[in-house]
Formats: sequence, C-alpha cells, structure tokens
Amino acid sequence: MKLDMFWASLTRIFGRQPYKTFALNGSDIEIIQKKWGANLSQMETFDSITEINRELHLFKNGKYFKVKTGTGKDSEIEGPFEMSKKWPFLPETIDAAFENRFKRTMYFFSGKFYWECPEKDKETEHALSDLGLPNTINKVDAGMWWRKNTAFILSGTKCWEVNVETGSVENVPRDINELFRGAPSTVDNFFNFQGRIHLSLKGTFSRIDTENGYKVDKTGNLKKDLLNLSTKDK
Repeated sequence: MKLDMFWASLTRIFGRQPYKTFALNGSDIEIIQKKWGANLSQMETFDSITEINRELHLFKNGKYFKVKTGTGKDSEIEGPFEMSKKWPFLPETIDAAFENRFKRTMYFFSGKFYWECPEKDKETEHALSDLGLPNTINKVDAGMWWRKNTAFILSGTKCWEVNVETGSVENVPRDINELFRGAPSTVDNFFNFQGRIHLSLKGTFSRIDTENGYKVDKTGNLKKDLLNLSTKDK
C-alpha cells in the first residue's frame, strides 16, 4: 500500500488525521538550541571565536566546538562540548575569550566582569575596570592577545590596547575602522587564524593585512569562505 493511501485509510477510520505538524516560532527554537545545542550549520554568529592551544574554538550559548580546518574539503568539527564541564566557574554564556598562549592563560569576559584562568582562585570575578577600562563599558564584544603582556579589547566602536599585567591602557582608544582600515565600525569577534588577524560581524569576516597598513585585504562568508564549514546538515 502506498503511503498516501495508508494515511487516507487511517483518516477514514478515526475521522481525523492521526498526526499534526507543529511549527516552532523563533523563541521556541532559541530555547531548545540553548538547552540542547544547535547543529553548527544552523549557527550564523558566535559568542566568541579564539585559538586555544592552536586549535580554533567557537563558543555559543554555553557550548563550544573545536575546528580543524582542511584543504579542499569540509573542516573537521569536534563537539559541541559543555563549557561548564571544563570551566565550571564561568557564567552560562560569555561575550568574548582569548588565550595568552605563552603563559597558557585564558581570559573570559561576560558583562562587566572577566576571569583569568588558571589562577589560584579560579572563581573570583574581576571587574573590567581592573584592566584599566572605563566604568562606562557594560560588556566586551571581542578581544585578542596581541604581544607580550598586551591584548586588544573591543567594545562598541572602540578598541583599547590593554596591559593585562599592570591593568592599564597603553594607548588612547581608537575607532575600530580607523585602526583597521576597511573594517566595520563594530564587530562580533576578533581572532587570530592561520597566522592572520580576522574580524567578524554577522556571519561575515574581514582579514587584516598587518604588513601593509593594517587594512582589510579580504572579506567573505565566515563559515564557508574562511572556516571551510559545511552550510548543510550532514
């Protein structure tokens, strides 16, 4: 018996269709994905992108993926993993993260606070102002380790060069698109990948040429053109 005839027979017997299709609205999908995790192909943006032990990590809604890029084929994906199992002292979601790979120290940001790991007391929150940032900053949008003891911290349209050892700002804040010519005025992520600096905003990336005036030399789709991730579920 064909499938449509089968369903028609059940409808005649029970007087109604034996099943009903329900559509989830956007908020329902967001709640389900936050609890159980979404397929990576469904994610257009990420809470943070950063290299940890030279592996690219994508953070989203309390979970993270590890990306191993390939050549001429889709990248290899590991995860999702629960952040709470590796960093139980962190809040459920983060705004930004980066690693000082010379000291094997991670920095996580959420709201007006940040965490430096490892340290003796891993559960102690630090105010953003401890880094020399103004009290008017409510959250960090992105950050990246730069050199020695300094890191770039981005919030809104501004970029600060911060000395994390002394807790001071080394230079006056500059507009993001002034410091990186051709970049958007605001960003979601700021990260090093394959030895190059990248900014991302709403699913697109901008690559920075650090040897020629810190200007954008390439743009494209973050997942497809840069990370080589499949845009379809497997």
